[in-house]
Amino acid sequence: MDVNLTIFYVILTIIDVNLTIVDVNLTIMDVNLTIVDVNLTIMDVNLTIVDVNLTIMDVNLTIMDVNLTIVDVNLTIMDVNLTIVDVNLTIMDVNLTIVDVNLTIMDVNLTIMDVNLTIMDVNLTIVDVYLTIMDVNLTIMDVNLSIVAANMTILI
Repeated sequence: MDVNLTIFYVILTIIDVNLTIVDVNLTIMDVNLTIVDVNLTIMDVNLTIVDVNLTIMDVNLTIMDVNLTIVDVNLTIMDVNLTIVDVNLTIMDVNLTIVDVNLTIMDVNLTIMDVNLTIMDVNLTIVDVYLTIMDVNLTIMDVNLSIVAANMTILI
């Protein structure tokens, strides 16, 4: 699918969203994604994902200068098959705040192969998060992970 996507200077606010995704087969191949200078705020979101088959292959993802705030999110993921192959992911200068999140993950098969992940200068704050994970099969092969200058705060 050979996609080159570059996103610059985006201010995105998502408020009061009820999203349900059912029976989705998604394949992403040969994607170069660059995200620069993004302010993302997500508030009051109810997300339900059911019966999803997701395959991601040959992806180069670069994220720079991102401010992400997530507030009051209910996320339910059920019956998901996720395969990630040959991914180069670089994340730089990210401020992430997550507040009041209820996350439920059930029946997930996740396979990650040949992943190069670099994370630099990340400030992560997590407050009031409830996470439930049931029946998860996770396979990770050939992963290179580099984390530079990361500050993480978790308040529960």
